[in-house]
Amino acid sequence: MGGARLRVVGDRLRGLGDPRRYTFNAVAVAALVVGQLVFVLQIDPTLTFPLERLIFWVLESVAFSVALVSLATLLPERIHRWAVTALALCVHLLALTDVLYFRNFDALPSITSLRYASQLGDVWSGILPLLRWSDAVPFVLAAIPFAFSSGAPGQRKLRVLTRAAVALALFGMLMPLAPGARSTWFGSARKAGSLTVFGYHLHDAGRYVLLHALRPERPESEIREASSRISGRGARAAEGISGAFHGKNVIVLQLESFQTFVLRPDLAPRYTPSLSRIAEDSLFFPRFFHQAGAGRTSDAQFATNCSMLPPGTDPASYVMAGQKLDCLPRVLSRSGYRTYSFQALEPDFWNAREIERAMGFDHSYSRNDFDLDELVGIGLSDQSLLRQVAARIPTLEEPFYLFVQTLTSHTPFRMPDELTKLAPGERGDVLARYLDTVAYSDRAIGGFFETLRERGILDESIVVLYGDHDGVSSRVIDLERINSGPPLDAVRRTWLEKNVPLLIRLPGGASAGEREGFGGQIDTMPTILDLLGIPSAGLPIAGRSLLSSEDEPAVVTFPDGSALGTGAVWDSGSAECNAVSAERRSDCERLAEASSRDMAVSRVLRDEDAREKAVRTAAKESAPKAGRASLADDSLH
Repeated sequence: MGGARLRVVGDRLRGLGDPRRYTFNAVAVAALVVGQLVFVLQIDPTLTFPLERLIFWVLESVAFSVALVSLATLLPERIHRWAVTALALCVHLLALTDVLYFRNFDALPSITSLRYASQLGDVWSGILPLLRWSDAVPFVLAAIPFAFSSGAPGQRKLRVLTRAAVALALFGMLMPLAPGARSTWFGSARKAGSLTVFGYHLHDAGRYVLLHALRPERPESEIREASSRISGRGARAAEGISGAFHGKNVIVLQLESFQTFVLRPDLAPRYTPSLSRIAEDSLFFPRFFHQAGAGRTSDAQFATNCSMLPPGTDPASYVMAGQKLDCLPRVLSRSGYRTYSFQALEPDFWNAREIERAMGFDHSYSRNDFDLDELVGIGLSDQSLLRQVAARIPTLEEPFYLFVQTLTSHTPFRMPDELTKLAPGERGDVLARYLDTVAYSDRAIGGFFETLRERGILDESIVVLYGDHDGVSSRVIDLERINSGPPLDAVRRTWLEKNVPLLIRLPGGASAGEREGFGGQIDTMPTILDLLGIPSAGLPIAGRSLLSSEDEPAVVTFPDGSALGTGAVWDSGSAECNAVSAERRSDCERLAEASSRDMAVSRVLRDEDAREKAVRTAAKESAPKAGRASLADDSLH
């Protein structure tokens, strides 16, 4: 009898499995969780506040890690430890990819990003400097379980699978309950802080299926909002300059990584003397902000030419390719312009050729169309690029629209020894390198303007210059180094990072001076159309002319749903608002409402079917107004 009882107890103990394996698995789970925490805190430093967020994150991460490690226990003892370690390394490699991508693009990679992952090699020199010693910590942690024996197998497959299923179910239930999960559900890098790295990628996969495979129809409320925006645009500029430059050529220079602070009086004489002289002869908008999302440079091109917000988490150059868009090139083509795009990278870099075809460019020139006589960084130098573009301009049929992307001031901001102005001891400083490349590009821009002037093109053209996105941000430097005002708070920090220059040089230097217009890149297209006298009412665009007499609040919405005003900033990810003073707290509700409307409008405009419906609705709404206006005009005669 006693022997039978001992056998039963022994069977039950064997059913529980070797205790050494439990110890090994527990250590492996802990190493996975801590390693992921090291990475996630670099993406979302606010994870530790409030403490509830951190607790939920740990619970989610433990649940997912238990599921992964549990499945590995099904393997034979001889490869069990190797499998768990390999699994941990793969998970950490995924997280490191997220972190490096975030440091470079200020967004997490998405499934759409996989379509251009092979092109990251073109900017690999800009990725390597983003690595930090702390990035090695999770990989060291992955080796710790090797100090423990994984024990002998002995757990039943059904029991292991059940445990993994329960852990996954717990993870799935915790995701929507985590603090901030719902507010970040549709587009924010803080998803990793609410959903874990695993959860972010699961959510991204689900969102991809929802948006691309199922393509839900946009709500009628959003269609109405967009149609109202479409029909309501069209107020003309003040001071009699609206339409004053009908038929003039248009030349747009998109300046790589240029921020407004480089034009400050204390920096301009050394780094941007050419741009400063051009600014004195131009309309200068110091309260202008970039609206680029995950696509960065390509998103800036899209926002500027198409007057709608980029998707944010996915590059517009991929999401919008294949559509027929009423962007600036196509609108100008209908008015008799020939349209050209110049960029010195491969034609398929960030899907450039396809998105430019969607925008309506007649001709797209890329790397193979230039003499590659001077290479700097990842491509042709700005001096060579602008010299070759200027040489082609006299051969173009007028009126023309030229869109040119500069490149030299691209990260990692490293000039060749024969071109740099830096002393050897300064070359390790990111800010010094950035300003060095800016100074080089400034000289190239100055030479380009002189060539246009000598050939009689400058005063026959509207020339627009603007920065595509930030070059130096809080991710790479202490922003106080470039701050010339009061200590930085959330509002001033956002302003400093997002603020890029906008200069519009009119023929003869007409109406030159600093302007109060508050806006972003989506306002560039309607501003240019306003100056040319081409109506923007009825076009599927979200922006407005920065010269118009429309009395609209000063708000700029960013692709992630955040919004900036003159005294406050709304963070869509945390659903929090920060103001420069207690008196400006009243701006917060206005910013949140404006952001909601702007995001709704751009969602409709990016959806081909919804956009067409909104345009038709706007046309119907405008017809009665036009009829009433016509009757009113007749009554005057």
